[in-house]
Amino acid sequence: MSRSPSVTPESVRRDLEQVQDDGGLTVAQLDLLVALIRTRNALQHAYIDVSADDARDAIRKLRGNLPRLTRALNDWFTRYDVGA
Repeated sequence: MSRSPSVTPESVRRDLEQVQDDGGLTVAQLDLLVALIRTRNALQHAYIDVSADDARDAIRKLRGNLPRLTRALNDWFTRYDVGA
């Protein structure tokens, strides 16, 4: 029986760093995704500590950057014939 890989904030960042190192994300996009994942995790597990302003700020950042993030990741996936 195979085990699922462990997913931690550190492992997610390492995975995204590999994508960034391979040209799939800019450093700013990597940092944004990591920050958004932290906010999502806080909302999922400790929502009482997340202010409405923090959640609103994260949503604005995601909405403002989503087209560029999507384009960058789709270009990266295309290089490896993923989803083609």
